[in-house]
Amino acid sequence: MKITKLLPLLGLALLVLASCKKKSDDTDNNTPTVDANGNLRVASDADGAVYAIKMHLHEGHNGTSVDEMYTAYAWFGSQTAFKPAGEVKVNGYDLMNFGGINYYGYAGFDQLFPNNTATWTVQGDAAAGVPGFTHTDNTAFASGGQFTLPASININNSFTLNFTPINNVAGVVFSIIGNNGEKHKAVANGASSVTFTSAEMKEVAYTQDQIGFQITSVAYTQQTINGKKIYFVKQNQHARETVTQ
Repeated sequence: MKITKLLPLLGLALLVLASCKKKSDDTDNNTPTVDANGNLRVASDADGAVYAIKMHLHEGHNGTSVDEMYTAYAWFGSQTAFKPAGEVKVNGYDLMNFGGINYYGYAGFDQLFPNNTATWTVQGDAAAGVPGFTHTDNTAFASGGQFTLPASININNSFTLNFTPINNVAGVVFSIIGNNGEKHKAVANGASSVTFTSAEMKEVAYTQDQIGFQITSVAYTQQTINGKKIYFVKQNQHARETVTQ
């Protein structure tokens, strides 16, 4: 199946949003949330977070074929001061250390998370205060979020996207991308529809051009390991694209 340029870029955009970096206007809190920009804000006393991400790239506006892309991501230390953690693996796959000591990531089409299992192996760095550990996260990826699109969308009008319901999650991120940019917004807990205004779609797409939509469910568990609070996050993404008029 031919994969266009928009959808993989949308998946990578969500990977960047998953960084959980704290903005200057954020306030400290101990309740993880998904904010209006699609960022998962973990508790302010977190010592690290690791992400297992499945992305389903659906064919065209209503095709039944689908390609799956898998992404893993991790950071340690704090939301404002990252620390090195040595070698980091998930299910035996090495994560690359980006930015020296900033974060670790992997993206590819290998079946990275069979049967919901994500076994994280972190070497640790004693000098940086990051302990090594192995932990298996068997939390299920959230179900729901599948959708189809019309053959074209008139971006001079609002558009309501209906999808199979998502329940029992920390939040749901809604994303659109086009050749003019991208936009993300989120709601807490589950949902089954979202409305994009004409203005929102015009922010990202031109008329008679491609536009991509993505639904991302965000779930997590928290474990205290060797005295450190680590968040284990599961994201399940469904994406399609169509054209504008």
